[in-house]
Amino acid sequence: MIPGNVDPSENDIQLDRLLMRYRQATEFGDASPNFMPELWARIESRRSPSLMIERVGRVFAAGAVALAILAGLFTAFAPQRPTEDTWVEAIASHQLAQNAMYFEPVRLSPAVDHAPTGTRTVR
Repeated sequence: MIPGNVDPSENDIQLDRLLMRYRQATEFGDASPNFMPELWARIESRRSPSLMIERVGRVFAAGAVALAILAGLFTAFAPQRPTEDTWVEAIASHQLAQNAMYFEPVRLSPAVDHAPTGTRTVR
């Protein structure tokens, strides 16, 4: 006797039912010239809109990666003029040039001491 107290003929009936359901689930019909188009139509009908969004997202991600690589190559091989300044000096001169309109010319003249001789002035 098989474990679980199941009659062998009962197992055969369950197996036949399982195989019949499998045949119904995988039935494609006759092999005709329209077999592949019909198969692809069935596959496409089961696709969800989220798959289309995922596909578009992958295309955009691949495009962004390609654009980043191209930008990196462009900056790596772009002609550059050599500079004598350090990075800090270049930024300081750039900021001075931008802020030049805000500065007004100032004349500095030596301080004139009008105090009488012998007295001490506090500065």
